[in-house]
Amino acid sequence: MERFLKKGTRRRSATPTAPSPNKQDCDCTSTDSEKDVLPESQKNSKRSKISTVWKYFKRSDDKKLAKCLDCGKEYKTSGNTSNLRDHIKRFHPSLEPDSNTTAVKRNDTASTSSSCRSSVNSVASLFKRAVLYESNSKRKTDIDNALTEMVAKDVQPYNIVENEGFIKYSQVLDPRYKLPSKTYLRDVLMSNLYKETSAKLSLIFQEVTDVSITCDLWTSSANDSFLTVTSHFVHNYELKTASLATKKLLM
Repeated sequence: MERFLKKGTRRRSATPTAPSPNKQDCDCTSTDSEKDVLPESQKNSKRSKISTVWKYFKRSDDKKLAKCLDCGKEYKTSGNTSNLRDHIKRFHPSLEPDSNTTAVKRNDTASTSSSCRSSVNSVASLFKRAVLYESNSKRKTDIDNALTEMVAKDVQPYNIVENEGFIKYSQVLDPRYKLPSKTYLRDVLMSNLYKETSAKLSLIFQEVTDVSITCDLWTSSANDSFLTVTSHFVHNYELKTASLATKKLLM
């Protein structure tokens, strides 16, 4: 019996004991150090894969567009940067990421200023593409009247509004103003000016006692003959001359 108990004790003592705390601490320390090192190396490898072109572009919230921080132009992108690099090469060669020279470093302040500059350019282009004046706006009416008076006083042809140089000149003066057609200038604007001038002249004749009338015959460049009746009078101590009518002579 005693022999049997001794054998059982020996068998139990043969059971492997738990590892010492020192070994556990050593193993855990080595494992923790590996955890600290591996993610850092992975982060570095990921950072090295990011294209340098993203220094000069900003992605939209949906990741479908990329906006140039320098000029504000947008491109579609799904992760490919070929079109973005091509934009840098063509429009901003000094910022080319792949050049041998050191790329220009931009901090947050530079990015903010470039964004503000692009927004200012956008606002300026918006004014250039501003909506045209409404047909009943006072500004358009004033310009139309000035144009009609110029044609009448300077004896300009109605098709002046179709001349390329005059159109460009008008757009530079006011991009929001659209020139009328020669038909509208002749049938509407000039007709209205004639009615207004006739009404004013009638009021002046009511204050004038004496009026002299002369008749002139003249021929146009197309060999058409006309008869013009002109009035001469004194109004407010000044000599005035007004054309009353011009009629084409029937040959």
